[in-house]
Amino acid sequence: MSSMLYICICYYANVQYCNYGKVSKKSMNATDKKISNTVKEHRLAAGVTQEQLAEAIGVSRQTIISIEKGTYVPSVLLALKYAAFFSVPVEVLFTLIEG
Repeated sequence: MSSMLYICICYYANVQYCNYGKVSKKSMNATDKKISNTVKEHRLAAGVTQEQLAEAIGVSRQTIISIEKGTYVPSVLLALKYAAFFSVPVEVLFTLIEG
């Protein structure tokens, strides 16, 4: 399992911070980690509108807008749908930023 996917699974499951199978005592919260993404860049390069992308992956256009702005972090399932749509690994679209 890729490191990004594993971290996302731990993060979205709302469990304590996981590090490749090890759970630390420090809880992960929004101030500790952020997710950046290149969804908009990939969408524009593919020549796809927000509406077309939303329809293709089964979400609203507002969800696409929020993800592109970085105000909403997608679920693991949605991140995988994005990756499949653009035929790239999840890590290319979504990156964990420690901060």
